[in-house]
Amino acid sequence: MPDKPCCRYTLPGGLQCQESDMGTGFCFWHDKKFDNSGLELTQKLERDAKKGGLLQGLELKRANLAGLNLIKQDNEEGFDLSYSNFYRANLTGAHLFNNKIAHASMMKANLYEASLHCCNLQHTNLLGIKLNNTRIDNIDIGDQLLQEQLAKSASSNHDHEAAHALYQESEEIYRNLRKASEQQGLFELAGNFTFKELRMRHQ
Repeated sequence: MPDKPCCRYTLPGGLQCQESDMGTGFCFWHDKKFDNSGLELTQKLERDAKKGGLLQGLELKRANLAGLNLIKQDNEEGFDLSYSNFYRANLTGAHLFNNKIAHASMMKANLYEASLHCCNLQHTNLLGIKLNNTRIDNIDIGDQLLQEQLAKSASSNHDHEAAHALYQESEEIYRNLRKASEQQGLFELAGNFTFKELRMRHQ
């Protein structure tokens, strides 16, 4: 009997997912058309992480990931969740210490009482992310937000309407990060975000 075909998901560097194709060309984790609304995937994702599964490019929009614990003990590098889609995912109480969630989307994700401590969030969409009581010390969002980069690109292409909208989104994200920093007593970080928030307002 022939082996089941593998998922077609391939990372920008060329690495391909080795999970089985569900019949759509993709595995459970990489199928953009699969509706995860409300599915409780915390334990399933933790099991896959422990067995060394590919955690990049995961399609987890609207998934219930409450209490997710993805921490690599005694390891300088955390898990790599880059290129993943956490749009409106429930990450309440999630422990994501030191993970890389770059080039991803966390748009409107709920991170109430979660930990993003030391997470790499560069080039990730953070618009509308819910950060109530969320630990955000030492997060790395890079020198510019994703929206800032897109705004500068739109401006250089003389699309001033798009640039203005993207700068407004950037201002909103920095405001959100500033408030979360103040709530956590991270006043130096809050000051940095305040400066960037005001700069976006005057673009």
